[in-house]
Amino acid sequence: MNVRKTYLLFSLLALTGYLWFFVSQQWLNANPAKTSSVCLFKQMSGLPCPSCGSTRAAHALMKGQVADSFQLNPIGTLAPIVLLLFSLGLIRDFLFRKQDVYNLYRRLELRLRQKAVAIPLTLLLLLNWCWNIYKGL
Repeated sequence: MNVRKTYLLFSLLALTGYLWFFVSQQWLNANPAKTSSVCLFKQMSGLPCPSCGSTRAAHALMKGQVADSFQLNPIGTLAPIVLLLFSLGLIRDFLFRKQDVYNLYRRLELRLRQKAVAIPLTLLLLLNWCWNIYKGL
């Protein structure tokens, strides 16, 4: 995939993230007592997925409830921070005609293929999944 198509994909992913956040915020505000999940995995298996609670965690973070956010799901605590930094990087690259986000993506992709990085990250994801099951999300 060329750089231009990659940036288009990155932009669409960022916009989708913001759209999901906005729609879910409206849904949570309209249904504050609603506890049903939009997670297809949870609906089919009855078990939470590794990212269950991420949306609620992101919303708690936006309200300044950092501890609550982290307890709901650490992935959901990191997601809005990464999305914001990613978006700012995309804007910066567009304005200054740079490819820093693309270059970072390529370096990260190569690092994630290394067993010394992939195995610990996979274990962290599995631990997060066990945490979600233990909490009964």
